[in-house]
Amino acid sequence: MRDGAVSARELAEWLGMSEGKIRELAREKRAVRLAVGEYDLKASVQTYTAHLREVAAGRGGEEARARFEPRAGATGFRTGRSSRAQKRGSER
Repeated sequence: MRDGAVSARELAEWLGMSEGKIRELAREKRAVRLAVGEYDLKASVQTYTAHLREVAAGRGGEEARARFEPRAGATGFRTGRSSRAQKRGSER
């Protein structure tokens, strides 16, 4: 393996994600693949963090924002008034 190169498994460990996600990032040009199963650690981390900064700044495009926005109900908290509060409000 080249100097500064890591396997998909090792890059996945560095970024806290699966090897499949690393391959997806490489297809999206958000991780730097040197050869099959070999990635440039420094360049991949820099590229991926630049992407995250873009998303955080609202410049990542609609598709990128959708990946990071919580889904409705994902937190387990309800939005709006509870059904009990709604019933009380309609009785008044």
